[in-house]
Amino acid sequence: MKKYLFCIVVSLFLTSCNYGLFPQQNQSATTILKNNKVWEEVIIETQFYSSLQETLIEQGFSVEYALDFTRSLKWDKFLSRLKDGDPIRILVYQKNTEQNRIVYSKIKALKITHNTKDYYAIYFKDGYYGKNGEILNSTLFLRYPLLKKPIITSHFNLHRKGPFSRRTRPHKGTDFGVLRGTSVIAPADGIVTNVSYQARGAGRYITLKHRANLKTVYMHLSKVLVKKGQKVKKGELIAKSGNSGRSTGPHLHYELHFKNNPVNAMTFKFPQESIIPTLAPNDTKYFKYLSTRMGYLLQ
Repeated sequence: MKKYLFCIVVSLFLTSCNYGLFPQQNQSATTILKNNKVWEEVIIETQFYSSLQETLIEQGFSVEYALDFTRSLKWDKFLSRLKDGDPIRILVYQKNTEQNRIVYSKIKALKITHNTKDYYAIYFKDGYYGKNGEILNSTLFLRYPLLKKPIITSHFNLHRKGPFSRRTRPHKGTDFGVLRGTSVIAPADGIVTNVSYQARGAGRYITLKHRANLKTVYMHLSKVLVKKGQKVKKGELIAKSGNSGRSTGPHLHYELHFKNNPVNAMTFKFPQESIIPTLAPNDTKYFKYLSTRMGYLLQ
């Protein structure tokens, strides 16, 4: 009987380890992945260098993800104070592919230590939160549907003269001067409501519907990477910019509509409904457990 009970205890302990209730020994990502082909929770230890984007890229995260993750956090002022050498610990899931290439999941938690104080970003449901549940990514919408801040070649202007007719023709969007084939991303979660082609106008274009009566339009594309009815996530690649339709040169024409009316995407103040909500009362208890666990793993 004692032997039987002992076996049960050992079995429960091993199960708990597998589900992450007890942290495993802290090893480098390379050591864990050498002979492992399944997703595994690991801690990456590194130091801040130059910028958070550069630090993440140096650790093997893609350029697109590193940029999207960094700008999704409300940490602009904090990140500018960081110094080279500040310790960083990152919790992710990762695996080795058949081509022996390391693949990361999105960051589950991150801790940066600056001037002996710890700063956390913990992923929960729809965004990143601080250790005490404070929200870190304040809005669902990115200002630009591109991986980096672009040059604006033509501003939103409802009284602009058309480049071909020279007559007053409303410019309902913003033109970004980008090379043909530049990645276009969804600035927020949404659903693709239209994928069309207009030879003497918008060229290849996409329309996305978002929450809070918001809609975005992308024109003069060279390639469309989504289908009508498809759901997309913030930061997801949806198209490549181009010069299709009636256009004076390669660029991306981007429109934002609120309640079916065009608005200036560069200055629009998003409604409260588009803001990621703070923790709901029934989420607080679980997040407290999650925060405690992440704090333990990243210590």
